[in-house]
Amino acid sequence: MHYLPTPVEILSVTRAAPGTISLCDQAWCRHKAGLLAYLMEEVSPVLRRGSGVHPATGLPIGMAIHAAIVACDGEQTGIGVCRAVEATLEAPLAPRDDVISHATIIEIGQRHVTCRAEAYAERVPSMQLIAAARVVLVRVQQGKAVPLFA
Repeated sequence: MHYLPTPVEILSVTRAAPGTISLCDQAWCRHKAGLLAYLMEEVSPVLRRGSGVHPATGLPIGMAIHAAIVACDGEQTGIGVCRAVEATLEAPLAPRDDVISHATIIEIGQRHVTCRAEAYAERVPSMQLIAAARVVLVRVQQGKAVPLFA
């Protein structure tokens, strides 16, 4: 199988105040199908391409984390390192599912931001919850979490 990665599509970002992050800021993203199918492909009779990393679990959780980083404007703020995550898997991700991820900022501390995040299989006409997570993000410099707004 040939797989050509595509950038994550940012569907929407809602901010209470432009240029900063605030409680209840949120982001919605779309992740195109294909990566799971590629990682599940057999490369030999006893080996799949994604063996050892459990892509059916890791991808939906990672997609939820990605939405949290977008909600925190990670490219501008540097808040983009996952310090902790607590997640539940609610349904299986099918190899050909497009995934919609969503995150909302629920706490802003001195050195961390906590987001509630979800990943949904986009199954027209509805969406099915695949994973739900509580994500703690930090900004890192020289290998250490640093104050967010210093």
